[in-house]
This record gives sequence, C-alpha cells and structure tokens, in this order.
Amino acid sequence: MVCRKCGARLRRGDKYCSQCGTKVAPDEGQTAKSPAGSASANGSSAKKSRGKKDEAYFRTNPENAGQYRENFEDVGEDRFHAFYMTVTILALIALFTALFSIHFFFARRAAVSAGKGSGGNNVIEILDGEGIVASSGSDGSLQVYGETETEISARPTITVLDSSGNEIGELVDGRVHLKSGDTSELPKAEHSDGADQSAAGSGTDAGGEALTETAPEADAAAAADTGSEAGTETVSEEETETETGTETETETESETDPPGPEGIPLELPSPGKSLDTSTLYDIIISESSADSVAISVIDLDKNLFYSAGDDSSQMSASALITVPILYCAAAKLDAGEVTMDTEIDYVNSSGGRGDPNGYLNNGTNQPLSYYLQTMVRYSDNNCMNRLIDYFGTDAINAAAAADGLTSVSISRKIGETGSSNLISARDLSLMVRNLWGGRFQSIGREFMEEYFRIDSSDTLPTIIGNAAGVADADVFMNQNGSIPKRYNETSMIIKGNRRIAITVMLGGPEGFYYADAIQDMVNEAVNELLAN
Repeated sequence: MVCRKCGARLRRGDKYCSQCGTKVAPDEGQTAKSPAGSASANGSSAKKSRGKKDEAYFRTNPENAGQYRENFEDVGEDRFHAFYMTVTILALIALFTALFSIHFFFARRAAVSAGKGSGGNNVIEILDGEGIVASSGSDGSLQVYGETETEISARPTITVLDSSGNEIGELVDGRVHLKSGDTSELPKAEHSDGADQSAAGSGTDAGGEALTETAPEADAAAAADTGSEAGTETVSEEETETETGTETETETESETDPPGPEGIPLELPSPGKSLDTSTLYDIIISESSADSVAISVIDLDKNLFYSAGDDSSQMSASALITVPILYCAAAKLDAGEVTMDTEIDYVNSSGGRGDPNGYLNNGTNQPLSYYLQTMVRYSDNNCMNRLIDYFGTDAINAAAAADGLTSVSISRKIGETGSSNLISARDLSLMVRNLWGGRFQSIGREFMEEYFRIDSSDTLPTIIGNAAGVADADVFMNQNGSIPKRYNETSMIIKGNRRIAITVMLGGPEGFYYADAIQDMVNEAVNELLAN
C-alpha cells in the first residue's frame, strides 16, 4: 500500500506517511469489502473507477519509491551505535590524558650521575628533564635547587636512578635514601629559597634567600678537600657572628697574599657588609620570571665579596666557557708550553655567534693570539671549540682547580650533546678578577681591557653594561651567553678608582624575561658600593 499524496510505500499500521507526513486513512490501500448482497452497482463502479485512477496516477512514480524508509529502524540503530562508540573513545582519551598528567606531575623520576670528589666521597647530581634539581657535596650535604623544603616534603617520592636506569635509591622529604649496602642518608637539603638551614654558619636573608658566607681560610680548606661547590660551606665560630634573618659575615681581617701587579689581592675575598644582598635577590625575583638565581659581586679594592642565591653552585655555563678557556691559555702561556704565536689550524665546526668573517679562515693556520682575541670579542663558537680540542677539557678544568676554582667542569664543545658545561657565578667573578688583577704575566690588564668585551655588532652584547650605574663607567669588560631558559653574564666595571666584578646567572621557563631586573639589580649594587 502507498500514500495517496506522495506515493511512498506504507506499512500496515502506519498512521502517517513517513515521507510527507500525510495522515493515512484507516482503509487506505486495502480492498473494500461490501456486506453480502448489499453492494450496489453504482458503489462497485465508483470504487473500481477510483482504483483505476489511483493506479494510473501512481504508475509514473519510480519503482520502489520511498523504499529506503523501510530500513529506518536499522539506520537508527547504526547511528546510535556510532554515537555510543564516539562517546566511549572520547572518554577513554580523556581518562588516559588525566592519568598521564597525574603520573608526570606526581611521579617525576630522576636520573643520577655519581662520581668521586677529591676527598674520596661520592658526589651525586640528581637531574630531571629540566636539568640538575639537586646535588650533593663531598661532605654529604644535599643542595636542592628551585624548590622549598615544604614543596619537597609535600611531593611523593622521587626515584633515584643510575646512568643505566637502575633504581638505587629515593629522594624523600629532602633526603636521599640509598638502597645499596650503604644505608646512610645524606643530611637534610639546603635550599636557596627560604628553607630551614641545617648546616652551621648559614643564615637566611630578608627575602628568603639562603646565604652561606665563608672565611678565606675555610674556602681554602674546602678547595683542597672537595670536588663540588654544591655542598654547604662552614666557618669557625671565632670568625663569624650569625644573626637571624641576616647573612653571616666575617669581621676579622685575613692574612693576604701579595697583591698582583695591579695592586689587587689575589687571595679569596672576605664577606662584606656594605651591600644588602637580600635587596639584590628581591629585585631579580620581583622584576623577572627567573626561578634560578645566582649573583656574585666582588669589590676588588676592598677585597670583599657579596652573594645572593646559588652563587657557589654549578650551573650551565653556556657561552661563558670562554672564561675558563682563557684562564687555561694564560696558565700555559706563563708555563712556556705555548706562545701567542703558536699556530693552530682553523676549523669551521659550529654556527651561531662569532667573527662574521671567521669562516674565511677555514683550513688555514692562525696564531693562538687570534683565537683568544676573537673568542672573547665575538664569543666565537669556532674558536672555543678549536681551543677545547687543542688544550683538552682536562687541562682546562685543572687550570681552574689549581687556583681553588673547583666548580669549573668543561666536558664538551659547543653544539655537541651530552653533559652540560658547568661553572659557578662566584668562580666566574674570581677568574675575571684574577685575569685582570695580575694572576698571570701573559694575560692581564692590557689584554682584558682591549679584548674582553662582546663586540657591539652582536645581537645581545650586554645587559649589565646597559645599567644606569654602569653606562658611564671608565672601562667595562664582559662575557655573556644566552640559551633557552638561561641567561649568564660576567663583567668587570672600572669607575673612577673603584673596580667591581659582577656575575649573574639566571634560569627560568622558556622565553622568561630578565633584562630590566638585571639592570636594576646591577645599578643598586654599583651605587651602594661606590657610596661606601
């Protein structure tokens, strides 16, 4: 049976046409039956006539018109099934995403590399995907970077792995628990952002910055006994006085080594009082998005140092490997192992920063003087890499360690993968002071003032040099390096009869901002020191 209006096929019991919606007459499409003996000839004739009309009218409709509607129920079932499957898949994706996020946040695993300090004790560095998050000194103390003790305590266990991925211990509540036969634990962590301090001789500044100041004698002993700058340094009770909320400072005068040719004492400087380091730290934290801060300031004329943040801890050196390379070259020049005229074949090994015309030297021999001058003037990657090959990483590290600068750890060339090149802000300031102040005969004030400054043609020659208190300096020297998530700069400022070395090393998220904060911090430091 079919609809009278559109010709769509109807099923028995349909009250409306599924195609056009027309109401279906109860007897539509059925053969009418008249009671026996009561049908009139006229009635039969009318029905036959109407049936013929219907037949003629619908004869031109396509055969099986509207037949797809017979499967309407099957189609509906398919659509419901597809909808059900879509919802199920989306729910599973959301569930796995949530589980992965929870796992990543609460179960961040750490890798650990273990070595031997010069004192014979294990030195451990705990790393995650963003770099070193903690390290131990050879004295067993643990330094955790970028997290407070409360945050460490609140976090689930961090599993400690060796380089092969084997689980060897756990970091729980700021303590490393080893699973080996040695069941001893490292002491509670020292923190740079306001955590409780467990080592004697340390204090906390007003900005929550943990500071540990060290007398020259203690520094000298630490340099001889340890292979890591990450441990807590100590001072004797007779030489220091500790005040709650203030940095520990040495009051007594230390015996000094003979000054260098420029009149600069070359022994380790003493902590100073003229500069409020908590203010420097607060400026960086409040005006930048940095989450890792190391500031080292040395007043060369008074032989005093000031520090904020992790200034004695190893951090990624980036392009500041130029300083320990130059330090090694000076030591070898003084020892007569090389001369400024020693020729070294030039190799294009890396792109990036450097002498714009340096590539023209590829395959030629150039004197050592060219490599040193070009390296510090243009932060030239090719010169750095060639000198690393020529001197060797062991010799570079040994030259620094010979003067107690034990944070220096150069392990690879620019552009290579592997362990990061490491150095502390304090050792950078000390090397700059020593190079300018007369530690070496071959490289001193004349070389430093002429070449030790990033050329103005560089895309980012300096940030410290743009500070208001430095822009009018008589002499400004610097080296800097910028990589994703880090900015480092070391400098020396000569203004009138005052000489100041300043190093700042900052880490933060991708694209973090820091320029204004560094300039304001440097301006504060320089103005305060010049006023005293």
